[in-house]
Amino acid sequence: MSFRGEIQAFNEEALADFPKRLEPKDILETLAKKNKGRIMRILGHTVNMTTFYFPCLIFTLFATFFYACSSSDNSTDPPADTEATCEAGDPDSHSELYGHQVFRAFSTDGYEFTAEDVLLVDHASVPEGVVGPDDKLWIYFINGEPGKHGLYVAKEGEDGNFTTTDCVKIDGKFNGDAVDPDIVKLADGRYRLFYFQGNFINPPEPGQGPEHPIYSAISNDGINFTMENNVITVDWVTDPSVVQLPDGTWLMALAYAPDNEGKTILATSTDGTEFTLTGGEIDVQGIPELGVMTDGSVRLYLSKSLISTDGGDTWQEEPERFVPAPDPSLVSLDDGTYVMFYKKFAETND
Repeated sequence: MSFRGEIQAFNEEALADFPKRLEPKDILETLAKKNKGRIMRILGHTVNMTTFYFPCLIFTLFATFFYACSSSDNSTDPPADTEATCEAGDPDSHSELYGHQVFRAFSTDGYEFTAEDVLLVDHASVPEGVVGPDDKLWIYFINGEPGKHGLYVAKEGEDGNFTTTDCVKIDGKFNGDAVDPDIVKLADGRYRLFYFQGNFINPPEPGQGPEHPIYSAISNDGINFTMENNVITVDWVTDPSVVQLPDGTWLMALAYAPDNEGKTILATSTDGTEFTLTGGEIDVQGIPELGVMTDGSVRLYLSKSLISTDGGDTWQEEPERFVPAPDPSLVSLDDGTYVMFYKKFAETND
């Protein structure tokens, strides 16, 4: 058959094979599969690239390339390493996090909380709660079991119990040095993870100083993340807590302990991926947790709560109430109420 005949037959079969209900990806895959032999013959011809032939040939090349390189997974999340494990550290060593446990308390106003006093996750530290893609509560935490140091996820089941289901993977791998998780669910449904990158598994670089980097990573499914950016690096900081304010800007609180005298420092961002210190310091003990209230005000939970009505520029201490702590994590629920996850110690449970 002549080259012109090949092209005509190619186009006629394409029209016959593709009903309107097919998606473009399906069309290209089917086209490449069914016409593999014809494609090879077309490419073997020496032709004059006229206006008629050139678009057909380009489409053929694109179809072949698309079929060879495409995957059935349309997710933007990085594929998990098939050999990746959820292990980090010495499985025979003692972890000081082993006796940490996660509990929760409830509130109607974000100020007065009532503790449930039910153990949710054992051997778990620095909890971070969020409503997951399945519309159930998820708890991110540092695993305290020996040999599993790093971020894991426990999901709420239909019975209300939490079950640890998986470890968090960043760029397809489990990172045992990623700790102190803070999760923000974005308006588009994706999840942004903020975390402190320490040296718990891998030793520090020679000459490394007290700089503590805070990173962000992004995910569609809440398990497989793609690292975004080193959002800020400050000496001696840990435990980021981040919220997006009603005006679209971002506020971050960081635990800061240069001389074992804990305080909180603040940073701001316009896009959530690069933060700058504001210069503000809050001299109250505790691991910080920020929360945006239904009226747009911002609360900062430490050993006591503080409130800001100007986006974090100024703060007022509130009369003392029970603040679930340490390591509090606030989740705003659809009904306007709040749940706070926090840590206890197995030895005393207080």
